[in-house]
Amino acid sequence: MVNASGSTPTLINVLFYNNFTTDFYSGNGGAIYNCEDCAPRIVNATFISNDTDARESTDGRGGAMYNAGSPVVRNTIFWNNGAEHEGNQIYNAGDAAADVDTSLVQGGYSAGSPNLIFSGDPLIANPSGGDFNLTEGSPALDAGGNDYLPPDTLDLDADGDSSETLPLDLEGTPRINDNDASEETPARVDLGAYEAPPGVIPVELTSFTGTVDEESAHLRWRTASETNNAGFRVEHRPPDADAWTPVGSVEGAGTTSRPQNYRFRTEALAPGRHAFRLRQVDLDGSTETHGPVRVQVGLSERFVLSAPSPNPVRWQATVRVASREGESVRVVLYDALGRRVQTLHDGSLPAGQVKTLRLGTETLASGRYFLRLIGPGGTGRTRSLSVVR
Repeated sequence: MVNASGSTPTLINVLFYNNFTTDFYSGNGGAIYNCEDCAPRIVNATFISNDTDARESTDGRGGAMYNAGSPVVRNTIFWNNGAEHEGNQIYNAGDAAADVDTSLVQGGYSAGSPNLIFSGDPLIANPSGGDFNLTEGSPALDAGGNDYLPPDTLDLDADGDSSETLPLDLEGTPRINDNDASEETPARVDLGAYEAPPGVIPVELTSFTGTVDEESAHLRWRTASETNNAGFRVEHRPPDADAWTPVGSVEGAGTTSRPQNYRFRTEALAPGRHAFRLRQVDLDGSTETHGPVRVQVGLSERFVLSAPSPNPVRWQATVRVASREGESVRVVLYDALGRRVQTLHDGSLPAGQVKTLRLGTETLASGRYFLRLIGPGGTGRTRSLSVVR
């Protein structure tokens, strides 16, 4: 979306997901580009998994928003966006400064001296599966400012009152549901485009921890009491992924006032930081999410070079690399004749951590290519890649 000079749009209950700038030589603003002298107002929006790409230029800024204007942003979430060069979430050009307050921004935000910025994981349910609702424990629950909600000028709930505060979210769920256990604090709107319904928790979870043994994760949790608890589904999010995948289940104790202890083990985990959460299932099928907990799995080999994905590829692939000792490496793409086509990385890698590299194939001819990670002394790994048109 481009907000031209002089424009003043108001964006409410909006989701920006998985947008990507395709201009190979500029490509600023993965979701929104604000031109000079524009002043959009953005309220209760969610920006997630937007990206920029400008490998051959100095542009590629503002994974969620590139700003040269004067936008006002309230009650909004910026999470898991990426930029090729600067500003994974928001990039302010020159003297411009987006007025962002009472919002969640991954990595924080300080331009314009905001009063209330959250930076923790918003615990969005399953973005890649189309579920952008907040789950239990999200810092975005009951964190917004009610006064920032505009009037219901379009009468979204069809009650004939267009002067009331906006009553619905993007899905039609009523706004301002109280998910705060304290009876002393008033209900507040959630951050983002989706409002979580008021929840009744059938299980009182007192602890949930994770430990690592080589390539295995050991999960343990304890409940103080349970009501109609059918059991727990264990869900896993691998490094550099935004989707949760079920990996197993544990039967619950039904209804009990006695403490219960549970454990679960999963094996053959790839190196990197893994997240696990519990989806508690009631006997009537309703669910409640707990967690996540995160564990760091080390590297069993000196270097890691994952298979490119997707493969075959048409326009763009990603590949994961790692160095157990944090050594300097080069990641280079060669054609079938052994000619260097593209250098994806040249430098050190964080010890024991997985890094995701983007491989653009827009300008490559169809055929077979070879991706090689080259470490000190020529050691390394090689993967093949097929480009199709």
